[in-house]
Amino acid sequence: MMTLNIYHVEPKDYNLPDFQGGKPGGYDTYTDFVVAAENEQEAILLTNHDEEIDENGCLYWGAYYPTPQCLKATFLGIAHESVEKGIICYCFHAG
Repeated sequence: MMTLNIYHVEPKDYNLPDFQGGKPGGYDTYTDFVVAAENEQEAILLTNHDEEIDENGCLYWGAYYPTPQCLKATFLGIAHESVEKGIICYCFHAG
């Protein structure tokens, strides 16, 4: 059985523009996630979907959010064996 880690995934820079003229952390944006994954790279990729990316490096997933290269993952700890791979929780700022 594989051991999963818990990561906090967030933008490297909260001042990246989004299509709505605001910044991540404004209305209708995801600001961060807690993810169960094998490594940092997988944690970052689990928070994104394969959708169209605009010229600002943002994609639309219910709201604009930076692409994988704009994100960082911070190790929080080792997951309990009952935790499955994927997003555990997220923060979405509805407009």
